[in-house]
Amino acid sequence: GDLNVLKVMIGFVSVFGRSKCDLSLEFNNRNSQNLTICMAKPGKRLPEKTVEIFCKKCTCLLYKYRKGGTGSLVKCWIERIVHDYTQTPCICPKCNSQFARFAMIRGAPAHKIIGGKVYMKK
Repeated sequence: GDLNVLKVMIGFVSVFGRSKCDLSLEFNNRNSQNLTICMAKPGKRLPEKTVEIFCKKCTCLLYKYRKGGTGSLVKCWIERIVHDYTQTPCICPKCNSQFARFAMIRGAPAHKIIGGKVYMKK
């Protein structure tokens, strides 16, 4: 009966009342595990602040990027890159060092920055 089915629902709501993260998990012992995840993507409206991202090794300009928030640069959502100065994604055009890795984060494409490889100027 009902003892074989476990359902968990978690929701996080932001200060503005907009749902930021929803997680729904259903586990049925008889069949297989059904996992449904609906997580927040980057906001539809781009942030106003544009930053320039440089290679730390050779100081070459890599991106002009619309960054939200005041924290350090961990990932670059591809849809927020205003101008990409690289010929090969995630590779510096001047010194050929890899500064990021491609990743799908919450269903949206992004570049995950490798720690200490880049710096940004506002």
